[in-house]
Amino acid sequence: MDVDAMLTDAEILVDNRLLAAPDYAIFQSMKQQIEYIKNIRAGKEGDRSRLSSVNVGLYGVREFEESDPELAYLLKRVQYIADEMRQGRKVEPPLGL
Repeated sequence: MDVDAMLTDAEILVDNRLLAAPDYAIFQSMKQQIEYIKNIRAGKEGDRSRLSSVNVGLYGVREFEESDPELAYLLKRVQYIADEMRQGRKVEPPLGL
C-alpha cells in the first residue's frame, strides 16, 4: 500500500470514529497528528520538530489493539511513517504490506 494512501485510510477511520465520539480526546489527538504528518509530506508544513511527539502507535497498541484491530494496525503503520520521517529516511511502506 502506498504511504499516502495508508495515511488517508487511517485518517478516514479516525474521522469515522470521531463521528461516533466527537468529544473523545484520543480521537481528536490522532486526527491532529495524522493531519500534521500528511501536511509535512505535502509540503504544507515545514516544522518537523513535532515528529518526535507523534504517539499514534502507542494509542494503537494501548487503546485499540483488541477492541479495534483495523484502527490499531493503521495507527502502528502511521507511527512507523512518522519515525522514518523524523530520522530523515525515505519513507517506504513497512515490510509485509
